[in-house]
Amino acid sequence: MQNRIIIVMLLTLFLTVTGLTGCSSNEVEDSEEQVFEVKRGDLLIAVSADGSLVMPLEVELRFGTPGTVMEIMVEK
Repeated sequence: MQNRIIIVMLLTLFLTVTGLTGCSSNEVEDSEEQVFEVKRGDLLIAVSADGSLVMPLEVELRFGTPGTVMEIMVEK
């Protein structure tokens, strides 16, 4: 039993030291600054696509609480 505890402690120590040394780095990260001019104005969002839309004929509704729909009052 004591051997297992010692092995687990050594393994934990090894993993901790390995993780900490792997996270530290002496290299300085090169970062390029990007400068953009910002102006007030409306956003123009355009989406172009070819083809056609196909809407589903049925939709499965899911709610957080269980229950049964007794009546749907909709006219076609």
